[in-house]
Amino acid sequence: MKLDLLALPSFMLVALSILWLPVLASATRLLKWWRLRGARNDMFAMTDYMVRLTRTRVVAVGERRLDRRPGMVYLPNHRSFADFFLDLWLTEGRAVVLSRLMVALGFPVTALALIAQRAVVLFQRGGRRVRDREGFNAMLDAALAKSPHSSFLIYPEGHRSLLDAALPLKTGMLKYAYSRRMPVQTVISANKEAVCSERQTVARFGQTVVTGFGETVDPAKYPTFEGEKGTELLGACSAVPCPFGQQLVVPGSRVMLDHNDTKHLPPTPVADFMAEVQRVWDAEWVRVLSADPAEGKPLPAPIVDMQPPLLIRLRSSAVALLTTALLAAGLLLMARLALRFAAWQPLVAAMLAGSLAAWCAVSFVVCSRPYKPLPRAVAAAGSEATNGKKAD
Repeated sequence: MKLDLLALPSFMLVALSILWLPVLASATRLLKWWRLRGARNDMFAMTDYMVRLTRTRVVAVGERRLDRRPGMVYLPNHRSFADFFLDLWLTEGRAVVLSRLMVALGFPVTALALIAQRAVVLFQRGGRRVRDREGFNAMLDAALAKSPHSSFLIYPEGHRSLLDAALPLKTGMLKYAYSRRMPVQTVISANKEAVCSERQTVARFGQTVVTGFGETVDPAKYPTFEGEKGTELLGACSAVPCPFGQQLVVPGSRVMLDHNDTKHLPPTPVADFMAEVQRVWDAEWVRVLSADPAEGKPLPAPIVDMQPPLLIRLRSSAVALLTTALLAAGLLLMARLALRFAAWQPLVAAMLAGSLAAWCAVSFVVCSRPYKPLPRAVAAAGSEATNGKKAD
C-alpha cells in the first residue's frame, strides 16, 4: 500500500463514510428509518449515498440491463474498496452479499446495519463452516429464505485484481448456483479503482465507471456443471486498446479487437454450465474494458420494490438511530476537547485548523480531476501484489 499524503483527506472521507453509512444515509434522508410500511430498501439507500458523495457517473454499454428476477446470482468483478458500494448499487440492493468476517471488523457500523437487514452472509475463509460444503450451502439457503433480498452477490474471481486480463473463475459458489438452479448474471465494471483505491490510499470524485450486464446463464439449460470443455468464445491472448489508457489482455485471441468486434463473433456452443459462465464473463470483460465511456448510456432509474417485514424494518431503524446517537456523542466529545485546546493554545489551534482546512481543500480539488491510470507495467506490478489478497 502506497500512502499518498495529498490524497489522504479524500480517502479518509470516503473510508469514514463507508464506516458510518447508516448514519449518513439517514441524515440525508436517503435511508428512511421512519418508514414502516411500503417499499423500502436500506441497503440501496446506503450505497446510493456513497455514489452521490463521490459524484460517480455510471454508464452502461450494450442494451442488456440488470436481470431483476428473484433467485439470481450476480457476479461482479473485484477491483477495489469501491466494489463494496458500487456493485451493491448497480444491483439495486437486491442481493445478499457474501463477505469475509474481516470486512465486518473493519467497518463494524455498516456491517451491523447489513446484518440487521439480513443483507450479508459473513464467513471466515478456511473456517470449519466453509470447509463443510453441505453445511455452508444449507446456511446460504437459510440466509436467503430469511432475507427480504431475493438474490446473492458474489465475487467469483477469488481475490481483488487490477490486471487487464479476465481471470479464471472459482467454482465454489457457482456449484451452489448450479445445484439450486439459480440463474447467474455477470456485472463487469471498468474504472472502479478510480473511485476508491485502498492500494493507493486515494479516493476520487466525479469519475466515470463503465458497466456491462452479461447475458443471464440459466443452469437449467445445462446437463452438467463441468464436464467436457466447450470451445471458448475468444480462444488464446491479445492486447486490446483501452480508452482508459491501458492495454486490455483478452484470454484466447491472436487478433487485435476493439469493443465493436465482439458482437461479430458468434457464441460457440459449450457443453457445460461452468464453461458457459466463463465464456460470458470473458466476453463481457472484453466489451466493457475496451468500451469508449462516451458511448455509454446512463442507467435507468432503479426500481425500489422490496417489502421488508416489520421486524427487519424495526431492526434496521434501531441500528440507524443508535449509531447516530453514538456518532453524535463522539463528535460532541471531540468538539469539547478541541475547544479546550483552542482556549489553552489559541494561536496553535488556529494554525492547525487553517492547515487542516487547506490540506483538505487541496486534496478535494486534486482528487476531483479525471483519473489517469498508471502505466501498464506499473499497474501490472501493483496488481500482482494485490492479487495475493483473497476476496473480501
